[in-house]
Amino acid sequence: MNIEPIAFSKLPFSKLFSDYCQNYAKTSEFFDYNPFLRSDFAQKVENYSNSERRKELETVISAYNSIPDLHENARSNIDRLLNDQKAVTIVTGQQLTIAGGPLFTIYKILTAIAQAQTLETELKIPVIPVFWLADEDHDFPEVAKIGMPHHSDWSALEISQTEDALKPVGRVQVAGNRTKLLEELDQILVSTDFKEEVASLLDKSYAAEFLHADAFGGLILRLFSKYGLIVMGSAKPEAREFLRNDIIDLVKQTDELYVALESQSKLVEREYHRQATVSTSNWFFMDKEQRRQKLGYISGTWSLEDGRQWSTSELVKAIENDPNCISPNVFMRPLLQDVLLPNIGYVAGPGEVSYYAQMRKMYHVSGRQMPVIIPRFSATIKEGAIARIFEELPFALTEYNQRIEDLEKQFIENRNALDIKAFANDWINEISSISDSKTTTIEGFDASLIGTLLRTKNDQIAAINTLRQKMIRSAKTKEEVQIKRIHRVQTMLFPNRNLQERELASIFMLNKYGVIFLDQLLEVVLKSSLNKHYILET
Repeated sequence: MNIEPIAFSKLPFSKLFSDYCQNYAKTSEFFDYNPFLRSDFAQKVENYSNSERRKELETVISAYNSIPDLHENARSNIDRLLNDQKAVTIVTGQQLTIAGGPLFTIYKILTAIAQAQTLETELKIPVIPVFWLADEDHDFPEVAKIGMPHHSDWSALEISQTEDALKPVGRVQVAGNRTKLLEELDQILVSTDFKEEVASLLDKSYAAEFLHADAFGGLILRLFSKYGLIVMGSAKPEAREFLRNDIIDLVKQTDELYVALESQSKLVEREYHRQATVSTSNWFFMDKEQRRQKLGYISGTWSLEDGRQWSTSELVKAIENDPNCISPNVFMRPLLQDVLLPNIGYVAGPGEVSYYAQMRKMYHVSGRQMPVIIPRFSATIKEGAIARIFEELPFALTEYNQRIEDLEKQFIENRNALDIKAFANDWINEISSISDSKTTTIEGFDASLIGTLLRTKNDQIAAINTLRQKMIRSAKTKEEVQIKRIHRVQTMLFPNRNLQERELASIFMLNKYGVIFLDQLLEVVLKSSLNKHYILET
């Protein structure tokens, strides 16, 4: 692959993320460690306090890594994590998107794998890559769609909520969506040498009896356990048993955590935007039907919209009886993750970096330091055919983020031998000049006719603009082939006017190039800096 770097600041990334990657000093007050200093990883390991509960992890790990075809490399890493007190983890995670989700999901995982391999060599201790399933999220529409090119159009595959809308996505059965998911993917994905391999992976992972969390986790393991990756989460009963007392401690610290979180968020807001609104409560209540409802909190009283209330001591008692009755929000999840695992680093996307920027003081109040927040690998893949077309067109990559109508107009106006825009503007200037030169004469003859003169001028200018648009449409018809190429390039590089990595389904690339494509990407990630976006030309 040919690799070309491009600054994050030239692409639609947040200012905080761009500064974090390109000018860390501007954001250093929001984080405990600099991911671009290798010495900070060693410092994090030195500051990490070994857990005496490591063996207790076995049941949790077994619950999340139970597929029969788990690779031996993952089994070996599980053994090292459980039995070597020096072993640490590099974690990344993602919502339970269908069929592997967008490309950025595999970029995050490959970054975690690459960092684990590099750090193990540098630190001379076992470093285990872990994928954390966001198996407690409940917003089904957020994860129910993937997109990819199909013929000349962009095709979106979307599954529907088949169970209670308040039930977490991870606890919804695949059965209601399996047929639609597999059949529609079969129709959208073109026939290639690898389609059968991809179909088999999906068929195994999305068995009807599985929950979506297990289906997504199983697919991730089948793709990445050969690199030693293991999967973890916090929703399974085994994880809840492990975390019971830690959850209780965090619930008891609610007031202090809120003050810390809001204080840090205000610090972020001096220069940037907070990623998420801060609430006094960071928890949801899970009822017996596994419905997830936001817990309100005011001055020691917890409540639901239906009127149910608990004091903190009553809620603690409920958690002691059943640790599954409560579920963390986006701010609590990282803390539970770092309690469960001997974690030194988290591979984060742009949004997650912003979340973590709000959390530094909250970590400290809970008696912890943040992990090293590692920006994930970021890239746009420019395939051979697209690369050839791209070179024939006059636009830079960053310009394809515009409306397609604006790209067409720019192309036509620049392409034509006649500069339509300049021609029309010159004509309008001539009319304006002539009209203005007659104003004094008309005013002297009859001042009441000035309005008529101005209307005449404006009517002529409007007529010229109409003619200009007709000329552009005529030129567009003549350049129809090139216009189609512009559409094609934008569809592949900036689908839906968004970064490719956020929109293009990873399964599309695996179907086109095979699972071996992950090996090629890993080689790129291993030798790439994480403070730039990359154009990968295949």
